[in-house]
Parts: sequence; structure tokens; C-alpha cells
Amino acid sequence: MDYKQRLSFSSVLVVDDDPVYRRVLEFVLQKIGCRNFKLAKSYEEGIELFQQSVFDICLLDIELGDDQASGINLAEQIRSMNKIIPIIFMTSHFDLDYYFSCRHTKPISFIDKKISLIKFTQAIELGLNRSTSPPRIKKNNYLSRAATKHDDRKVYLNTGEYLESFRIKDIVYFFNKNQKTYVRVRNRNIQLAVSLKTIEQKGLPFFIRIHKSYIVNFNYIDSILKNDNKIRIKEESLPIGNSFREGFFERINPIK
Repeated sequence: MDYKQRLSFSSVLVVDDDPVYRRVLEFVLQKIGCRNFKLAKSYEEGIELFQQSVFDICLLDIELGDDQASGINLAEQIRSMNKIIPIIFMTSHFDLDYYFSCRHTKPISFIDKKISLIKFTQAIELGLNRSTSPPRIKKNNYLSRAATKHDDRKVYLNTGEYLESFRIKDIVYFFNKNQKTYVRVRNRNIQLAVSLKTIEQKGLPFFIRIHKSYIVNFNYIDSILKNDNKIRIKEESLPIGNSFREGFFERINPIK
């Protein structure tokens, strides 16, 4: 799977207090092929988004304005929740003092705000190489198990009374039944208080919509029945909707 395909699977958190620069970053991310990203304008928004979603890379402005905590403070908080997520700092005034003040947060790169598209792309690619890789495709068109026992990233799901945490690697798929949304976690079905559309918009890594009623985890797909428009997950067969078929095969990019 090449860089652009990997980027299309990945989710990026961007935190910058400058609205003009946020629009610039939005444009640049779209230009390089990033489909899933969230923009925050403050330390507080950044923390809130990070707690609500699962990200593969964080792009943080070192300076977030005089009246709020800095991007370094934000990186410290993110590191307290996730020790390995790649962090990239953005600044207009980078020098050795900045480097020594933030190196304890273990950033993987620094980007000058006078954006060079090549250097920006290189930094994102470096981040992807440090992040958990998306599913790889085997030659026999079966999907490999990309999530390992060491990948313990979690997502918080609204079950009504509570926001419950689930390890992404334990989630098999999300589905609708009788106008209600459920998540299949290992062998259990748990009812949720959110829609499939909301789940899809979160851009969770490893998940893809295959039908109006199903969002599945790539890592659990055992085989694809092309002629029947179905996938197999253990003993279950799930349908691939006609309107989702082209996008599904485009993203899995099978070796034929």
C-alpha cells in the first residue's frame, strides 16, 4: 500500500489558533490526499477532540496565543494519554530554545509555517511511518491482520448513560438493526446511542462502510465473495451494498 493510500486511511488532528492558517492547513492536507482530519483552535478544543476520536498524527502549533496554554502543554497532555502517537510541531520562530523546551514530548518533526509542500509532505510521511500502519493486502486478496496485540488504542462510544471505552482491535463491526445502532465487540452486541453516519464521520482507522447497515473492521475480514457481493467474517456473511462496492474495492486495492 503506497503513501497516498495509507494517508487516505489515516486521521490527523490539527491545532492552531490562527483561523487563516487553519484554512491553509485544511487546503494543504486535502491537496496531499488526507481525507480524515479535525481542526481545533485552542488547547481545550484539541484535548476534547483527542479524547473523542482516534488519531494517527497530531499537528500542533507551538504558540497557541498569549491567553492560553501552549502547544507544548498540549503535547504533554497528549503524551500522558498516548505515548507513541507521532507529534509534529508547527512554528514561525523555531530555534534551539524551542527545541530544548519541547523535546521531552518526543516530536518526530518540526514544520516552518512558511509551508513548503515538499517538506510538509515529508513530515506527514514520516509520521505515517511511525504510526500504526493500515491493513496490508495479501496476494490472495485476503486482508491481513494489521492490528496486533500491542495496538491498544481505544475509542469512546456513547451507549446512552455512559461513554464506554473499547479497544479498536476488539471491535468487529458496527451495524444497524430495527433502526438501532449496535457495535459487535468480539462476540457481544452492544447498543449505541449514535448513528452509523456519526461513526463513519469519525474516520476510525481500519474501518470502512460496506453497506448502509454495516461499517466493518478490515482486520476481521477473512475473504471477499466478489460474485455475491459479500464479505466473510468467521462464519458470518455481510453484504456489500451496490453504492459502496466501487469505493470498497478501490480502498482495499487487491493484487489481482
